[in-house]
Amino acid sequence: MLKLKSNELKLVPFEAYADLKGDDLLEQAEEHQLNLYGQWLLPQISAYYGTWQAVPLDNYILDPRATARQNITSKWDMGLWRVCTKLKRGALVKVQSSEVGRNYSQLVPLILAGMKRHQGIPYKRWDLGGLSGLVHQELYEVMEYEGDCLDLAADELLEIRQAGLTIRSGAKAGQQNKPTSQWKLHGLATTQFHNTPTLLATIMCQIWVAHPSLRTELMVLDPKNWDQMPQPLIAGEVFTALGSKKQEIVTMPQTDDRMPWEY
Repeated sequence: MLKLKSNELKLVPFEAYADLKGDDLLEQAEEHQLNLYGQWLLPQISAYYGTWQAVPLDNYILDPRATARQNITSKWDMGLWRVCTKLKRGALVKVQSSEVGRNYSQLVPLILAGMKRHQGIPYKRWDLGGLSGLVHQELYEVMEYEGDCLDLAADELLEIRQAGLTIRSGAKAGQQNKPTSQWKLHGLATTQFHNTPTLLATIMCQIWVAHPSLRTELMVLDPKNWDQMPQPLIAGEVFTALGSKKQEIVTMPQTDDRMPWEY
């Protein structure tokens, strides 16, 4: 566990993460227990990325590779980049569906979100080329997706959601889990979401933090328009009471590889 003199981002030894990958990265985060510091750490990470200077590719589009190269200038910068783009989000954000956690969940590209929140830079200004260097892989796969699933109607999405939330065995077989309680749908092999990015069905079927009662404007909720918040699949769902006392801790997959300007 970290022992800090004060709750300041710059005092967190992110340089220790600069050269770590895979299990080593996760083990270091668990040793430091990063996800216990979210109340003050996450807003400071957002504010830090809000100071980054975006490098334009032309008059409007921004260059992810050049932006990373210009702003990552130390081992500390590199370590924080790894934590925000390679570490499974649950190791950084303890409860992603909580009031604090929603703006830093797996559906939020942390680096881009800091610049959007503090500089007003919309996600759509970023060039897709090289963007995988600034966005966690599972979310990037959704952002680049262009398949037929994007044209499914609300009733089709709701049918898939209902089946994917249905408990298939045990004493509760036939009952449904709440749409906010699980991060992915099951039984997608016979649906249009077979062999699509894992988070695509989560986002389009509006479950977990993509549910209208939990989602925020910093999430990517529409693969066609990264800044758009779609209409609720069920009218009125957005008015569901927020902040249920019982929150789910979700385990997400993780990956890591190249430097941010090598994508």
